[in-house]
Amino acid sequence: METLPRLRAAGLEPSVYFPPHPGLDAFTARFSEAGIRVERYADWEELAHQTAALDLRIVQAGNPQTYTALLPRLTRPRLVLSHDQMRFFYPLGLEALYRALFALSKARAWRAADGVLTVSSWAAEFLHSLGLSQAVGLFNGVDPQRFRPATPAERVQLRATFGFNRFTVLYPARLSPEKNHWALLGTARRTPEYRYVLVGEGELTGLLRRLAPGNVEFWGRRTDLPQLYRAADTLLQPTLAENQSLATLEAMASGLPVVTSLIPAQLELITPEVTGLALRPVPALLAQALRRLEQTPTLGQRLGQAAREHVLKHHTLEASAQRLAQALWHYL
Repeated sequence: METLPRLRAAGLEPSVYFPPHPGLDAFTARFSEAGIRVERYADWEELAHQTAALDLRIVQAGNPQTYTALLPRLTRPRLVLSHDQMRFFYPLGLEALYRALFALSKARAWRAADGVLTVSSWAAEFLHSLGLSQAVGLFNGVDPQRFRPATPAERVQLRATFGFNRFTVLYPARLSPEKNHWALLGTARRTPEYRYVLVGEGELTGLLRRLAPGNVEFWGRRTDLPQLYRAADTLLQPTLAENQSLATLEAMASGLPVVTSLIPAQLELITPEVTGLALRPVPALLAQALRRLEQTPTLGQRLGQAAREHVLKHHTLEASAQRLAQALWHYL
C-alpha cells in the first residue's frame, strides 16, 4: 500500500486488479485514495484481457491454485511477488514436511513466472535451492517518522494511557501456530511480575485465551501500534516462520529492543547483541533474555538505538521502493 505510490518517482505507473469480493472494497478505496488506479475483474480470462496491453504483470496471491490457473494465461513478462514465510521451523520433522508441501504447490506453480520477487535474501536463496533460479531478494521498509522512539515526556504519557505500570512485553502477530505463542505463555509463567500484551487475532485465539496465565492480555486488532511500540519495554517474537517481519522492523524503527528467534529471517535483521537479542525460542532462555533487559536498562537503550540506525540505513520505505523499482525495470 505505501510502496506503490513511491514507484512513480522511478518512472513506473502501477495499477491494481482485484476480484469483485466485498472484503476487498476497503483495499480498493485505500488504493484509490492513494492515487493508484484500481480495476475489478470477474474471472481469469477477463483479467488476462485487461492486463494484456500493460508492460508488466505481477501476481500476488495466497492460494497456490491461483498461480497455477492464472500465470499461464497472462501475457509475458509476468512476475510473482511473494511475502510467503516459505520455511516453518517446526520440530519433529514437520519442517521437512512443510518444505515438501511448499515445493509441490506454490514453488511448482511459480515456474511459469519470468521472475519471482521476494522480500528477503534468505528467501531468495531458499527458492534457488528449490530450482527457482529466477528468484530475486528485495527487502521490506517502514516509515521511520511514523515508527519512531518516544520522547521521555511522551513515553510517560503513553504508558499512563495504556496502563503500563510494570515491565511490559509486546507481541503483535497473528495468533497462529507458526508464531509460537506457546513459548510466550511459558515465558510468562516464568516471569509473573511482567505484563504481556498480545496484539492480533487468529485461529488460536480461543485456545490461547484458555491456556494463558493471568499476566497475558489479548488486545485484538489495534490501529495504534506506533504508540504501543513507544510505550512498551520490549518486543518478544519467538516466531518459527517469517519472510521479513514488518513487526520486527517497526519495533526496530521505534527504538524498541527486540528478543526473537534464531531463524534466518530474523537474523537477516537482528545481529545478536548489536541490534537485538536472538536465541532459541524456548521459555527458559526467553525469560532470561527479558530479565537481562529489565535489570539492565542501558542494554535495551543501546540495542534500540542501534536497531533504529539499521532501519534508517537499510529499511526505509523509500529504499524499499527504490529496490523494487530497480528489479521491475530489469524486466521492462
